[in-house]
Amino acid sequence: MRKFALCSLAVIAGACLTANAEGLKPNVTLQSKEYSGQVKHAQRFARVSISPDLRTVTAVGPWIEAGVAGRDNGFCSDHVAYDSLDADWSALDPNNPILESTGANMCALPLTSRYYFGATANNPNSLDDMQVAPADEGAESFEVLMAINKEINQQTYILLATFDEVGTTADPNFPIACFTASDPTVPAAGGLGGFILDFGLAGTPAGWTLFIASICGNPDGGWIMPSGADGGAVLTRVFKSGTDTDGDGFPDEFAVADLGDLTQPMLWENDNEVGGTGIVTDRPGSTSPIHWDDDTPMDLTFDVAAECFGYLFTLTCPWDAGPNAGTLATATQFLVSAGGTPCPGDVDGDGDVDLQDLATLLANFGSSGGTFPGDLDGDGDVDLQDLATLLAAFGQPCP
Repeated sequence: MRKFALCSLAVIAGACLTANAEGLKPNVTLQSKEYSGQVKHAQRFARVSISPDLRTVTAVGPWIEAGVAGRDNGFCSDHVAYDSLDADWSALDPNNPILESTGANMCALPLTSRYYFGATANNPNSLDDMQVAPADEGAESFEVLMAINKEINQQTYILLATFDEVGTTADPNFPIACFTASDPTVPAAGGLGGFILDFGLAGTPAGWTLFIASICGNPDGGWIMPSGADGGAVLTRVFKSGTDTDGDGFPDEFAVADLGDLTQPMLWENDNEVGGTGIVTDRPGSTSPIHWDDDTPMDLTFDVAAECFGYLFTLTCPWDAGPNAGTLATATQFLVSAGGTPCPGDVDGDGDVDLQDLATLLANFGSSGGTFPGDLDGDGDVDLQDLATLLAAFGQPCP
């Protein structure tokens, strides 16, 4: 881990940000940026295999058309398991009112502003410590939201993967557990799986983009939430291209040259305590300062000597309290269902897809402009696409 003798101070949009002296990224300044208004939904997805050194990423499953999250609390989810994004979704995107947030920006910034390292920074490959709400450990997430800045409008594939281990080797001068080559508990050793998501063209210099992925109904499962007292990690990797080796028209291998340009995840806190008051918000999960950025050099691997950082900052935010106060993490939100594996055709939630579900859907068929039973894809209406989804699962018990 890098050592720095001095703290850096920046005053941005009225917020005083004092970076911790150790583990700080050199030659960068924490800045704020507002939401662009651009929402990108994943068009399709494929399960991936990741090599033990995290370097090689290969799509091992078929590319599957993705759904659209849109109903309150998501298409097939009913609550959030981990939230370092925190936003009022009714303000961000009226078609996706996922209202799992405090509903306000607590860092004296505009409501939709988040932190990043400036327009010229490029960090398309990062790894964060992550611990979900205890009740959701081991659960499957089928819906994810991400805040990512892309200065260039280009093809966008996002690899998102979860891990049960983030390493145990600690720097005695700074309590951040960074893994080394000799540490058997590197993230890949506890890999829980991941997906590559195709978002099509995305990016605008006017602000960060909200990326929403719904893989509801995927028979191969979703993202597994880390479990255990030490939590796990989440890998976010943004590509602009890939290589189609099997001739199906979609990329299945991704290399260093495929990484996105002028791309970086937005950063935000997820400390749940408000100003030491003991008041806990509805933003579940937690993160430590452990954070890796693949930028010295950018080679799809993480090096403890040069690429493990402590993302600790003194922020003028009311929630700036607790042992990890000021900890910034990649702005991500994982949604899960308390009812287990989602079953999109089960309109009434009784565990199967039967005549009652069909009757409910048909009773609302043609309805639009709101939230209706039978709106299985969450796009605000009940139409032939919803009917086709139900009929495809008709007569089947839920997983």
